[in-house]
Amino acid sequence: MWCAVRVAIVNAGRIISGDVTLGVVEGNAVVVEDGRIAGVGFEGELDLEEVDLVVDANGMTVAPGLVDTHVHPAIGDWSPLFGAVGYWRSVLWSGTTTAVSQGEYGVQGRPTDPGGVKALAILAKKTFDRFKPGGVKVYGGALILHPELTEGDFVELKREGVWITAEVGATHRSLEEVVPLVDLARKHGMKVFMHVGGKSIPESMTVTAEHVVQVKPDVVSHVNGGPTSPPIGDVERLVKDTDLVLEVSYGGNLKVLVDAVRLARAEDSLYRVVVGSDSPTEIASLGTNAIIRALTMISSLGGVPAEQAVALATGNPARALGLREGRVEVGCTANLVVMDAPEGSVGGDALKAMEVGDVPGIALVMVEGRVMNPPPMVIPPPRRGVRVTARRSSG
Repeated sequence: MWCAVRVAIVNAGRIISGDVTLGVVEGNAVVVEDGRIAGVGFEGELDLEEVDLVVDANGMTVAPGLVDTHVHPAIGDWSPLFGAVGYWRSVLWSGTTTAVSQGEYGVQGRPTDPGGVKALAILAKKTFDRFKPGGVKVYGGALILHPELTEGDFVELKREGVWITAEVGATHRSLEEVVPLVDLARKHGMKVFMHVGGKSIPESMTVTAEHVVQVKPDVVSHVNGGPTSPPIGDVERLVKDTDLVLEVSYGGNLKVLVDAVRLARAEDSLYRVVVGSDSPTEIASLGTNAIIRALTMISSLGGVPAEQAVALATGNPARALGLREGRVEVGCTANLVVMDAPEGSVGGDALKAMEVGDVPGIALVMVEGRVMNPPPMVIPPPRRGVRVTARRSSG
């Protein structure tokens, strides 16, 4: 890992903003200082004095690190309930630098009493604050809304920094037991996620568009289902008749994923779409490359320009959840990837490769300004590589 105070990424072919409207940023260089983006533009216009490290992007595409809005981790770099151990580094090297928990369901012996779910949320929040598995920033500690939680519990949870709910409806039998808890969560500043589609577990409920409209969550989790999709009429209703943030998930119905994106695009609502993996669970693959693969599907099958597709897993979730990452913009956290068309692709660069259905190859990952060490093999391999050198003078 290269740790430097001031880093310049130069000779970029294209820079993706993370903004679904803006798309591509004018320029070929990004300057990073103290873990944040300090400049974006052309090399000749940026201050490259006293740069500790130079990354030559070799004509490749620079983009924000991807944000997975739907993971179910355990604690740390393991989730043995789902047979997933040490998978986070592969997640990082598929371009995903941030993940948001929607419930630590993978903990073996997961508590189901109110004191236990509260303790688990606090523990997961605090452990992921101190540890980045595989280098990925995980926003952990998604509170499972137990019907017996009190307002005093929510006061304590807020004090301890818990700010996310696990997906509402995934563990609940009826809407009636959920609504009072959602009200308390909102009152104490939490972002509310809500399951939609078929039952997550046998003792839970099937969640419909009507349920979602009544609750009005901050994010509608896997609008294309997990494990099964709601009727397409429900998806249409959520796209056309609400202004809610809609998550499409690689772990759900892939046909409906593409259909939902097409509906959102037709309604000029791509700014409301975010992307999750729903991994690792028994209804999804480990999802190590789920987000970039989903974006490639969205672009190639959904007809969305690749730079806009990338925004669905960068700037869109950043805006919806109030995150500092997800954009190539001055002041934002320097979570960045350099990517290219993979070997053998007919696409000329990473974005053209996505538009023809090829998953890009990742040449470099930066997390909070640190250039991460690559694994022995990156799949698919990028067509080109970066060159990293220490120090540079402006002359």
